[in-house]
Amino acid sequence: MTGPRRVSRRVFLGRVAVLGGVLSVPSIGLLLTGGRGDGTRHLLAHIRSIASARRLGRLYLGQTPSEASVGVIGAILCGATRRHGDACLGRVRQQIARDFRAGDVVTIDGWLISRTEARLFALAALASS
Repeated sequence: MTGPRRVSRRVFLGRVAVLGGVLSVPSIGLLLTGGRGDGTRHLLAHIRSIASARRLGRLYLGQTPSEASVGVIGAILCGATRRHGDACLGRVRQQIARDFRAGDVVTIDGWLISRTEARLFALAALASS
C-alpha cells in the first residue's frame, strides 16, 4: 500500500492560486441554483466558470456515484451543522488546502484537483439538474 501522493510546493502554490481565482469572482451561479439552500447558493456564487465546474462535477459524479446527492455533498462540504455563507466557504477553502497537503486529489479529464474541489463542482452539476 502506498502513502499519500506528494505534491511539490510549486504545484501546491499554483493550485492554490487557481483555486483563489475560481472561488473569488462571483458569477451567475447564484441564479442557477434553482432556489437551493443558502449554503449552496453562496458556494456556487464564488465559482468563476459555472459551466466548466458543472462539466467536471458530472465527470466526478460518474466516478463517485455514492455522492450524487445535494444533501450528501452539502454535509461533506459544510459539515454536519450545515453551516451557511462565509462559514461554509471558509471551511471549503481550508479543506481544499488540506486535500492538497494530504494528497487527497482526483484526476478528472486530465485535471488533478482536490477531492473537495471535485465535490464543489459536483454540487454545481447537481444544482443545475
